[in-house]
Amino acid sequence: MSQLFPDVILALSFGQRKGEPCLSNIGIAEAIKDCLFWAKHRPPILAQWEVAECLKKTCVPVRHIVREHRVKGKYLDSYECLDQMAIVCRANGWKVAFIAAHPHHRFRCQLIAEKLGLTTFAPKLNVPYDPQSTQPWTRSPVRFLPREAAALVHHKLFGLI
Repeated sequence: MSQLFPDVILALSFGQRKGEPCLSNIGIAEAIKDCLFWAKHRPPILAQWEVAECLKKTCVPVRHIVREHRVKGKYLDSYECLDQMAIVCRANGWKVAFIAAHPHHRFRCQLIAEKLGLTTFAPKLNVPYDPQSTQPWTRSPVRFLPREAAALVHHKLFGLI
């Protein structure tokens, strides 16, 4: 059986806080740091800005940061973030991506990345919800999972996954 090694790590944020990092994004950054500690191969990291800020605090370098939607003033959603990351991947010849995301968000992130032409794997990371997130849907599974189900239906209907 062959081993699949990532060309790149794609780190997606989950929630925000004002003035301090969100617990979920700290968890994603810590999981990446832990994975890199044991890895013989250190793939470059492309990260949404909230996770990039947390990675910076753990001294893990980030190759590319996605900070905003390409359409000024529009919300930076998972599809837009992954589309920007996929452009960087194609430009560098990276085809296999490790998706670092909240466990309840990773499935959709993986489907989007695959639709954008990447081969992915997304192990379940131990990442908490943050009850103090400024994004209410990321505070608990009760709030997030119904929204995620609707997002999956929407993405399927509009050909995004």
